[in-house]
Amino acid sequence: MKKTSETKAELPEEITILKKKIKKLEKSESKQKSKSIELGDSETKYLNLADDMPALICTFLPDSTLTYVNKAYCELFHKQPADLVGKKFLDFLPDEVTRENVRHQYMSLTPENPVKTYEHEVIVSDGTNQYHWHRWTDRAFFNDKREIIHFQSIGQDITDRKLADNELRASERKYRTLTQQMPEMTWQKDVHGVYVSCNSNYADVLGVTIDSIAGHRDEDFYKPELAAKYLADDQSVIATGQSLETEELWEEAGEVRWLHTSKVPLLNDDGNVIGTIGIGHDITERKQTEKALQENEERFRTILKTAQDGFWLMDASNGQLVEYAV
Repeated sequence: MKKTSETKAELPEEITILKKKIKKLEKSESKQKSKSIELGDSETKYLNLADDMPALICTFLPDSTLTYVNKAYCELFHKQPADLVGKKFLDFLPDEVTRENVRHQYMSLTPENPVKTYEHEVIVSDGTNQYHWHRWTDRAFFNDKREIIHFQSIGQDITDRKLADNELRASERKYRTLTQQMPEMTWQKDVHGVYVSCNSNYADVLGVTIDSIAGHRDEDFYKPELAAKYLADDQSVIATGQSLETEELWEEAGEVRWLHTSKVPLLNDDGNVIGTIGIGHDITERKQTEKALQENEERFRTILKTAQDGFWLMDASNGQLVEYAV
């Protein structure tokens, strides 16, 4: 057992050590408080920034329970944050198939691939039961066991774009139906002379399918001199913005034929030329008939000029002399 004098001598030293430990603890606590304050300030800045953004921002748990929603998210659903936080956003989706698809999308995220973008429909709970389309980018956060803790999601309402896409597809279906029912050959090219589409009549002539013509040029189907002529006509329409009527030679199964072609500029919403539309009508029979008539007239006149005896031509309807030669 230590003597009392020794114990008293050691006491100041122990007190000094204890004070140092207390100071370390106080310093550590001060740092922790400072970090907590900094973290709180950072979270406040993040929330303020998220609230001011026009994008839809939310955080949620694996069962889709919302833990945060920004102002834009609330405005879309005509709700306050308190009305949405704690609710499962999967309940906002229109049917079980959509709900299961969305859940599969975000639950398929992994630490190696923690981000995914996808689109889906939602029902806006404003009493109108309107459907909206959203495009979401989800990021998953994981714990040390690779388990998903929560998600952060940024979304955009793409309803207007979807409606425009649907209208465009409907318009394209009407255009394709119309062109398919036309007896003429029709085709569309871009400003570089590359085929975009055609109807079945033209596809049959070229020996391709409607779906396979895209990306081809005239030189893929015609002789170089014909392809050059077609391209020159297309470029004239593009340069002037005016339609062009022309007669063109073409070949089908090795037979030379004639086509009466109308080429018009294709314009975008800004009025800029983005390609050409061609409509062709086979006039081979007409050209052959005209050629035969011309040849007959030339033979007849040659006979009249070289004959030794006189010839005359009378109109059978009234008996009048039409032409006479000696």
